[in-house]
Amino acid sequence: MSSMVTRRIGIDMQIFPGRQIAVTRVGDQEISTVELPRLPGDDIKFETCIFPDHGLSHVVARYDTEEEARFKHDFLVEHQRRHLVANAADQVMEEAWDQALKNNPVLARVMQKLS
Repeated sequence: MSSMVTRRIGIDMQIFPGRQIAVTRVGDQEISTVELPRLPGDDIKFETCIFPDHGLSHVVARYDTEEEARFKHDFLVEHQRRHLVANAADQVMEEAWDQALKNNPVLARVMQKLS
């Protein structure tokens, strides 16, 4: 890992920059897990953020170990993929129902009376 040297209150300090652990695109967002920048002696910390194509990013979790960070990153990616598939399935069902009502006026009248 490379490091940078900076001057802080007159003392030379070595700063260890963060690094990308994992990045995955799911639908219209990117899920990114990184090791956070730190000073010598600081514990290594990790975090996962979601970056929507349109909107502000946000931190969704922080971790103490790289193993936990990788595991939870993969879990979040799978969760978001399932959510994306479920939303797509709902949209397909809604469109199919709308089409059925357009093609069957009797069904449309029955449904109108029931609502």
